Amino acid sequence: MKGLIKQLIKENIMVEAAKQGTPEELAEWLELLPVDETAKYLSEEIYQEILKYYTQDIKPQDKKFEYHPQEKCLQPYIVEIDFRISNNYPGLGHAEENYIQVKYLSKDAREYYPPYGGAERLQKVLYNIIKHECGHFYLRQKGVEACLYHTHPDGMKKYYHDRQELVLHSREIFDTLDDNYPNWPTWDMTKIIDRLTYTIKNLPRHTNINAPYPATLQKKYLNFIVNTYIKPRLEAFNQSQPLIAVGDKLKTLGYDIKPIKVDNIQQLTKEYPQQDNTVFLIHFEDEAEMDIYFIINNLKYRVIYDKEEKSYYINIFEHFDQNDDEIVSQHGLTLDQVLNQIK
Repeated sequence: MKGLIKQLIKENIMVEAAKQGTPEELAEWLELLPVDETAKYLSEEIYQEILKYYTQDIKPQDKKFEYHPQEKCLQPYIVEIDFRISNNYPGLGHAEENYIQVKYLSKDAREYYPPYGGAERLQKVLYNIIKHECGHFYLRQKGVEACLYHTHPDGMKKYYHDRQELVLHSREIFDTLDDNYPNWPTWDMTKIIDRLTYTIKNLPRHTNINAPYPATLQKKYLNFIVNTYIKPRLEAFNQSQPLIAVGDKLKTLGYDIKPIKVDNIQQLTKEYPQQDNTVFLIHFEDEAEMDIYFIINNLKYRVIYDKEEKSYYINIFEHFDQNDDEIVSQHGLTLDQVLNQIK
């Protein structure tokens, strides 16, 4: 009960901050709203309607689709889909909070190819646009301010300056990077920045909204994406690298890996001997360090990554009761130096 009360208090504090605060606070609040579930459910429902045209020759009819969130204080999200048959390409047309124009390719079109005429290209764009528009819908229910272009005398000239648009478009830009290039955390920061800068610059082509979008504002989008999404993900990736790297090294030695996460450091010493070709990778992590323990060829290895010092320790021993002077132990190592010790 205390945990539930604390969570409710946290959510109330966050929503009050999000109503008038920074884009960062708005992004944090958005994480609590059911935008992903809504987009996944509705994009699949719409896609299935389109498939009926290709599989059963049933043209989709304009209709309203709705999603009922589990959170009872939120109203159902309803979106009207205006289906348009096209001889050119499948894609999206005009979109608003509760209206989306969806173009699907005619089977008589020159560009049509079986079995579904490229309809699969609609799945991701439908997911993205619904996630964006239902984001507006749910934020409004939580009392977040109306979009700037609805209240400012300059109207749509303020589109890219609006806080909600900055957050929602920035998140989609990051999600697209993550989907298209899942190995991006291995890139150097210059390459990441170049890719983001290109996508941000071309945002008006994506939205089809011709509004002022100066370089200073593009820089604001870039800084927001880097600080809100890129840096936290890179930090998490770097902290998980020791486990990934040790596992990869064991695989190159011909072993199959079975990771086992334990709840406390004492459980690391529980015996999980090598079974045939399978090595058990026991690991524990807290705020200070990551510990990895495994047995190969009757030798026990313990790798420690110190998160504050950003350096590695390795212990190699035959049993945990050995005296310190009997243990092969090195500290202040790089990850490559640790991997070289595993043979």
